[in-house]
Amino acid sequence: MSENGNKKRIWVDPDIDCNCDCAEDERDDFLRLTYEIPGVDKDKIHLKVIKDAVRLIAHRDDGDYFNEFAFQCEVDTENVKAAYDNGILTVDVTTLCPDPFKEAHAVKIY
Repeated sequence: MSENGNKKRIWVDPDIDCNCDCAEDERDDFLRLTYEIPGVDKDKIHLKVIKDAVRLIAHRDDGDYFNEFAFQCEVDTENVKAAYDNGILTVDVTTLCPDPFKEAHAVKIY
């Protein structure tokens, strides 16, 4: 804890795995967010999702893990799946829009 008695916030970035435009059916596009949050009890993890963002707050004795992640397009908030095992939180979020880069111009790298 800090000197004033407040818990510190520990910003935690997710590892992001995108299945965008890899699926044959666009309805199968999803993002997998993986957070390393060791030392947290499962019942101390608070995960909230809205159509264009997710917020994570995970409490432990010496501080709180924290992250807010904005999506590039709307997601299916009713079917978000999350699992926690051995300090790793995995969150699967289905996207509701086609990949905006699917028809994008490819840039040649020299």
